[in-house]
Amino acid sequence: MIANQVVQSLWLAHTDKEGRDQLQSAALATLVSIAPKDEIEGMLAAQMVAAHAASMECYRRAMISEQSHEGRQSNLSHAGKLSRTYVQLLEALNRHRGKIGQQKVTVEHVHVHAGGQAVVGTVETPLDGGRGSR
Repeated sequence: MIANQVVQSLWLAHTDKEGRDQLQSAALATLVSIAPKDEIEGMLAAQMVAAHAASMECYRRAMISEQSHEGRQSNLSHAGKLSRTYVQLLEALNRHRGKIGQQKVTVEHVHVHAGGQAVVGTVETPLDGGRGSR
């Protein structure tokens, strides 16, 4: 269903049969390369492909030499909005995958007083709580 929705979202009126086949194959290949792991990722990936295709179509239309100034501005405006939408979808996909929100903390000065202890680096707790067999 998602793959069909992606293909149906493409603007194919300006191409011949070979061009349509190429656009559809490219869109499906892009969907596959995003490699959605669940339904949510599949929907986000489909929307990403559709937003990208639509923005590129707006950019194409803006570059038509016979385009009026207003038509060019309108197409560039739509393309910009679609490009920002694409970025938001990519961020949503990365958040869903847990790739956003990881923080890096840098400690520059540490004072350890007499009798104190400090650990510098990554600390990992063994899965068995340190009670390994001896």
